[in-house]
Amino acid sequence: MNKFIGVLFLGFCCHISLAQVGIYTEDDIALQSQYLSSELAKYQLNPEEQQKALKTAIEEDRSNHAAYYQLARLELNNNDYKTALTHIEKAISLQSSNKWYYLLAADICQLQLDFKGANGFIDKAIQLEPNNTTLKYRLSNNFLKNGNPEKAINALKEIENQIGINEKTSYLQLDILNETKQYAQSIEVLEKLIAIYPKNVSHLNNLANQYILLGDEKKATALREKILSIDPDNVEANIAQLQKNNTDTSEDSQYLFAIKPLISNQAIPFDEKIRELIPYVEQINTQDKGATDALRAISETLVANYPDEAKAHALKGDIMYITGASEAALKSYDKTLSLNDRVYSVWAQKLEVLYTLSKYEELQSFAEKTIDYYPNQFDAYYWYQLSSIMLNKIKDSTVFEEEMSFMTGNNQVMKNKAVVVNALKNLKENNPKEAMSQISSLDSEYLKSDPFIAEIYGDILAANGSTEQALKYWKISKNIGNTSIRVNEKIQ
Repeated sequence: MNKFIGVLFLGFCCHISLAQVGIYTEDDIALQSQYLSSELAKYQLNPEEQQKALKTAIEEDRSNHAAYYQLARLELNNNDYKTALTHIEKAISLQSSNKWYYLLAADICQLQLDFKGANGFIDKAIQLEPNNTTLKYRLSNNFLKNGNPEKAINALKEIENQIGINEKTSYLQLDILNETKQYAQSIEVLEKLIAIYPKNVSHLNNLANQYILLGDEKKATALREKILSIDPDNVEANIAQLQKNNTDTSEDSQYLFAIKPLISNQAIPFDEKIRELIPYVEQINTQDKGATDALRAISETLVANYPDEAKAHALKGDIMYITGASEAALKSYDKTLSLNDRVYSVWAQKLEVLYTLSKYEELQSFAEKTIDYYPNQFDAYYWYQLSSIMLNKIKDSTVFEEEMSFMTGNNQVMKNKAVVVNALKNLKENNPKEAMSQISSLDSEYLKSDPFIAEIYGDILAANGSTEQALKYWKISKNIGNTSIRVNEKIQ
C-alpha cells in the first residue's frame, strides 16, 4: 500500500514539475493538493479523512464536480442515500456531459426502489450514448419493476429497431407478455424470431407452448411434428406428443417413452444414459405399467446397443427384478458376471433373486462360491444359511456359524439376521413356539422393513395358528418388494 501511495505522489509531482511555468496558480495547486489528500485517504481506507479533504476541496472551488462525485460515492458506501443523491445531483448540475454521474445517480435511486427516478437519470445517459443497448435494457427492466410493462416492451422494441431482432430481446418481451397474459402478442414475437432461426427447435417448442396457452392444440401439434422432422430425438416434443396420444399415462412413463430415441443414440455417452435412468429405476412405482414397460424396453435397447458392457446387463437385471421378471433378471446378472465378476453388488443381487425364485440348491452353491470370492461379506453367509435351512440341510447351515458369529460383532442389523436364521431353523425343526419366541424379540418395525424377513415372520405366525396376522405379514412382504411365486401362493 505504501509503495502504491509513493507512486501516486511521484506521478503527481512529476506532472507539476514538467508543467510550463505559470500554468498553475497557487490556488490551483492548493485545490489539487486537497483532492490528492482525499484520494490518499481513500487508498488508506480512511473515509473520515477522505470526506474532510473532499469538503475542503469544494470549499476552495464550488465548481469541483469531481469532488461532489467522490463525496456521493463515499456517502453511498455509508448507506446515506439521501446525502449521496444530493451530492451527485450537484455534480451533474456542474458537469452534465458525464455518463458516470447519471449512472451513479440511477444506482442510488434504485437502491431506494425509486425506479422512476432512476430511469430519469438513465434517459440522460442514453442521450449522451444513444447506441448503448446496455442502458436501454436497464431502462426496460426498471420500467417493469415500476409496474409499467408496456413501457418496458417499448424500450425493448427500441433496441430491436437499433440492432435487429435477437434472442435476448425477444425472450425478455416474451416473459413480460406471458406475465401479463398477452399470448397473441407473444406468438408474434416468437414468429419473428423463428423467421430468422427457422430450424431452432427450442424456439419452435416455445411457440408450440404459446399456442397451447392460447388454446390452439392443432397448431401446437403441427409444430411438434415439424420439430420431430428436424430432430426426431427431441425429448420435449416427444413427451408432448405422447401426452396428447396417451392422456391416462403417468409423467414417468411419458418421459421414459420419450427418451427411448436418446437411449438408442450412440452419440450420447453410455454413462450419461445410465445416470439419467438410475433415479427412475430406484423410485419406480411397480404398479405403473406404462413406466415398467418403458423401462423394460429401454433396458432391452441398452443391452442390444452395448452387448459387452457389464453395466448395461446389470441395469437390465435390476429393472427386470424390480418389475417382477426374476428369471430374466437372473439371466442378466449371469451375463453381467461373465463380463465383470469384480462388483460384489451384482453377486448380492443374484443371491436375492435365487431366493426369490426358490432355487435353494443353486442359492446354496452360489452363496458358497460368493464366500470364496468375498469372505468378508456377511450376507453371503446369511444366504448360505437360509438356503441350507430351506433345503432341510440343518447340518449344512451350521458350517459357517463361527465365521458368521465373529463377523456379527456389535452390528445390530447382522445380529437381527442371525436371530431370523435361528428362528427359521427352529421352525423347520418343528419348534414353532421357540421360533416365535426368538423372532418376537425383534422390533416390529424391523420385521416390516425386509420383504423376506416379513415373509418368514408370517410363516412362523401361521405355524403358531395366527392365520390373520400371518396373512398380514405376507401381504407386507409382497408390498415392499417380494415378487416370489412362493409368497403369492401363501396369500391366495
